[in-house]
Amino acid sequence: MSEPKIKDFKMAMHMNMGNCGIRTDAGTIEWEGNPINGETLVREVYTPKTKAKGWGKGEATFYLRGDKTPTFKTAKELIDYYRVKEEPKKEELPPLPLVKVKPEALEKRKQELKNKK
Repeated sequence: MSEPKIKDFKMAMHMNMGNCGIRTDAGTIEWEGNPINGETLVREVYTPKTKAKGWGKGEATFYLRGDKTPTFKTAKELIDYYRVKEEPKKEELPPLPLVKVKPEALEKRKQELKNKK
């Protein structure tokens, strides 16, 4: 399965308010073979204003655009959540070599098995 790529990830909105700033970025997920292929990934960054430095440390939230989608702190967490578990490939064992058995040895083994009963 291919790895996900974000296409056209750009700022969708930026707003400064009296006590905080909010920035929203959005892009389209390209991830062949995954159910979220073509969905819109959204990152919202909330940055509070502080009296001392002007702006505090921003907190990012990642989610897919739509109703009732879970939110994540990093894009990696979101990708891991939606990653489809691939079936592990079964290891194929090499074929067993053919062994020639002498007829006398085969008869002897049959007799041993008979005597055990």
